[in-house]
Amino acid sequence: MCNNCYVSHYQKTCLGCGDVIISGAARLEFNGEFWHEDCFKCNVCHQAIGTTGFIPKDDNFYCPGCYQQKFSKRCAGCYEPLIEGGVLYGEQTWHKECFTCFSCNSSLASKAFSIHDDNRYCMDCYAKFFAKQCEICITPIIGGEYFTLEDSNFHKECFKCSRCEISLANEGFVREGLELLCGSCAD
Repeated sequence: MCNNCYVSHYQKTCLGCGDVIISGAARLEFNGEFWHEDCFKCNVCHQAIGTTGFIPKDDNFYCPGCYQQKFSKRCAGCYEPLIEGGVLYGEQTWHKECFTCFSCNSSLASKAFSIHDDNRYCMDCYAKFFAKQCEICITPIIGGEYFTLEDSNFHKECFKCSRCEISLANEGFVREGLELLCGSCAD
């Protein structure tokens, strides 16, 4: 068999440039198609992928960096690609370091937080700026049950008779100055 016949019938053709891949030359194969090592290129940056890693998608090939830039979810905070992990909140994804308290910028990933005016706050900042304060123990009321009497607020566990310490939650009571008194102690 002459060289021309051998080449036309048996030699592989590069899908990138269309030239014959000479026997013994470096070549890449994927899904039954062949390329010269320098012709196998990223669809975005057009750099030769060669023998490094690549990601196939929709009949195109991407180097890992271009694939991440083009197809990865983006952080709702910094708009950079999310490469690993992250936080899902409000149908948006965030880098852990971008999901922060509106006031102190501390990370809220895997921490309790509260919302005020559509902004996220760590519990310390929320308590400092927005939480009601218990009149008895003078600490913020965050979550849980609490009672309100006129302009005063009380933790459920603090809403008790100042003298006998019975819970006033379902009791009649009177207020004498700063004291809350059950019916028995008020008499």
